[in-house]
Amino acid sequence: MERNVFFTGLTSFFTDTNQTLQTLAKPQKVYFENTNIINSLAFQYINMGNVRETFFANQLRTKYKVNTAQNGDFTIDGNIVFEIGGRNKSNSQIKNIENAYIAADDI
Repeated sequence: MERNVFFTGLTSFFTDTNQTLQTLAKPQKVYFENTNIINSLAFQYINMGNVRETFFANQLRTKYKVNTAQNGDFTIDGNIVFEIGGRNKSNSQIKNIENAYIAADDI
């Protein structure tokens, strides 16, 4: 099963759906493998947006193909777009996209 995410143990690299050698050399998004690593290594400077996106990608990549999105944060299986955010997240980035959703916490 093809997935456009690469694991190194501590980090995950995400590319868009049009994977090329250039995207392998320079992925569009790089995250820690899971939020525990963020809390262990960067506990004083935690960016909640990064924590949210890390958690979302970590949970969905085991069953679905997760890629970066042109509008929004991630595409799932090439046809569902998610924008990740908190309580005040608006749909401005995804409002004109069919099959797009907001995954929000702290609501």
